[in-house]
Amino acid sequence: MDKFYCELVFPTLAKELAVPVELRCTQCQNNNVSLKECVGIIDTGATSSMISENIAKELSLSPCGNITVSGVHGTENASLYKLDIIFGGKYILPDHTVSGAGNDAGFDILIGMDIISRGELFLYRKSGKTLFTFSLPLLLL
Repeated sequence: MDKFYCELVFPTLAKELAVPVELRCTQCQNNNVSLKECVGIIDTGATSSMISENIAKELSLSPCGNITVSGVHGTENASLYKLDIIFGGKYILPDHTVSGAGNDAGFDILIGMDIISRGELFLYRKSGKTLFTFSLPLLLL
């Protein structure tokens, strides 16, 4: 089976796991930004994925609902958005629902367990280096 495969090698202890992704709003009318290259932060402690409100605005995403989210910074209300998340230009999660995070979220998109659990994640530390791999079954665009 073909897979999207990403491998990162860090020369020291990795403090953050980030993968390149593209985000797309297929339902937006008159959208000047049809595809946005972003950095996806892998977060195994997050139940679901989140997008920064700045990126949501750039993509002209319209909220499709609201949700109450709880995290390390407390509980708050957030907008829900639907978008396509594309890994490696080939693996697509169409119309995936993510919640909005504040403008100062510190990330473009947070990749939570709702996505991670669809694939395989491997983290290994040896000789002072960190090896990280992430793969997903391949669905061609």
